[in-house]
Amino acid sequence: SDAGQKVHYYTTPDAIEKAEDGTFTFKGTVSEPGQEPKQVTLEGFEKVLFAIGRHPLTENLGLDKAGVNTDNRGHILVDEYQQTSAERVYAVGDVCGKALLTPVAIAAGRHLSHRLFNKDADRKLDYKNIPTVVFSHPPIGTIGLTQAEAEEKYG
Repeated sequence: SDAGQKVHYYTTPDAIEKAEDGTFTFKGTVSEPGQEPKQVTLEGFEKVLFAIGRHPLTENLGLDKAGVNTDNRGHILVDEYQQTSAERVYAVGDVCGKALLTPVAIAAGRHLSHRLFNKDADRKLDYKNIPTVVFSHPPIGTIGLTQAEAEEKYG
């Protein structure tokens, strides 16, 4: 049997329908980077977990007037020390578009405050091995490199 979970990335739903047998059918579009979007129908799901994602709300803040650069999605561009393109302007958390997790934002903010107020100039957050989890049944957790990243790095 096909037990467990399957994650469908880059997928936008048009409809999720409940079948007579109680399972769910997903109809939508898969838009993987570098490929043409394609319509898909996926059937037979017992459960559907839908994570919509989020985007930064930076377009009306006048960041350009302050000299703060953003990427094409609106994330504030920072270096490894949370420094933006504007002198003495810093950004931490989801607005930077990297590791969008509350504990990561807290840790980055703590490192920044230690640098600014405790004269700990080299202190910075290491983003290499941040664990993530999906609180599902069973839970899914990851840490470290993806398989593709590990193959590229180690062969």
